[in-house]
Amino acid sequence: MYDFPSGKIRFQDYQITPTTFNQVAKARTAAYHRVKRGDTLGGIARRYGVSISTITRLNRISTRSILRIGQNLRVR
Repeated sequence: MYDFPSGKIRFQDYQITPTTFNQVAKARTAAYHRVKRGDTLGGIARRYGVSISTITRLNRISTRSILRIGQNLRVR
C-alpha cells in the first residue's frame, strides 16, 4: 500500500479478498425510486447523482413522459 501524504510505500504485499470489492458490488446494484407528487426527472436525477438521460434510458421513457404517482423508476 502507498501512503500518499508522506509519499512512501507502507506495505509491499496486499491481500485481496471478496470484501475488497464490496463497494463496487454495492454501486452496481439497481436502485429504484417511487415517484411522489411534485417529482420531476431533474429532481430525481439530482437526488441520486445520475443524469436525466440515464434514468430515461434505464426506464425506456422519453424526457417528455408524464410521471405517474407511485410509478417505480430505476435510477441505477
